[in-house]
Amino acid sequence: METNSNLTQWVSNLLKCRPRKINYYIQALTHMSYSNEHFLSYSYENLEFLGDSVLNFLVCEYLYKKYYRKQHEGFLTQQKIKLVQGKTLALAAKKINLDKHLLLGKGAIKERISDKILEDAFEALMAAIYLDLGLKVCRDFLSKTIFIYDKKQFSQIIDYKSMIQHALSGNGSKNIVYLSQQKENRKYLVKLYINGCYFGSGCASKKKEAEQLAAKQSWQKMSIQHKYAKK
Repeated sequence: METNSNLTQWVSNLLKCRPRKINYYIQALTHMSYSNEHFLSYSYENLEFLGDSVLNFLVCEYLYKKYYRKQHEGFLTQQKIKLVQGKTLALAAKKINLDKHLLLGKGAIKERISDKILEDAFEALMAAIYLDLGLKVCRDFLSKTIFIYDKKQFSQIIDYKSMIQHALSGNGSKNIVYLSQQKENRKYLVKLYINGCYFGSGCASKKKEAEQLAAKQSWQKMSIQHKYAKK
């Protein structure tokens, strides 16, 4: 288990200021598997809930201040989804070596730390920073970890499946279905249906890649429809 002094040093280097209450950060890095093994009453789950809201607010604030005179609402929404998607958070978590400070149970240690765990822990860390040091330090932290992906090369890591799921979650119940079939050349053809309507397809040697291609085509179709609906 990591000592409090080591954790304090890591947080201090990360935020360029010393944490006031290290217990927030201990909780933010404690996975449920570790809590269960050590009979602890806490894990990062509650902090994750708060951190998600803090993250979304600060990303919206950042995008509004940067683009509100230049871009329409649809563009802002797309950029927000790109910045808060799980793939982005997991990548940011890896860059700050968050995975090396996680407290995991013995069973979880033996397995590869999933991107979902990194995503959740990053959100929990956001909550810890907010509760301990406030919004200004949160903004500074995001400027070095998340806002840097607001660039052209960001398109290389776009998770279109997450973007579609996120975009439709705020518009009532939507039935998103990926139907796949393996072709004679062993490639997968995947078609995406939303509420029974066909939106896009993709073909690749791996099923997950084909799903992403189908989601990308569907996202582009949805973006065009949104553009003309605004006129």
